[in-house]
Amino acid sequence: MSGGGREAALKYLCQHRASFKFLFAGAVTFLLFHFVSLTVVEPGTPSYVITVVNIVSLGVLLVISLVVIIGCQRFAEQDK
Repeated sequence: MSGGGREAALKYLCQHRASFKFLFAGAVTFLLFHFVSLTVVEPGTPSYVITVVNIVSLGVLLVISLVVIIGCQRFAEQDK
């Protein structure tokens, strides 16, 4: 992707920055709930597997939303 395309994509993502902040907050909240539930669910059960898969998925969402939020912050500072 050329520099102009990358800027256009980042500009589009930054228009939805509030949504990514909401996604980040939701991922943190649900990660906390899932970590607490690991203390209750027995290892080896299907519930445990689902909880671990959810933790991994939420971790990925957390990283993606954080990268977009930080990227938008840097993009906004660069425009000044």
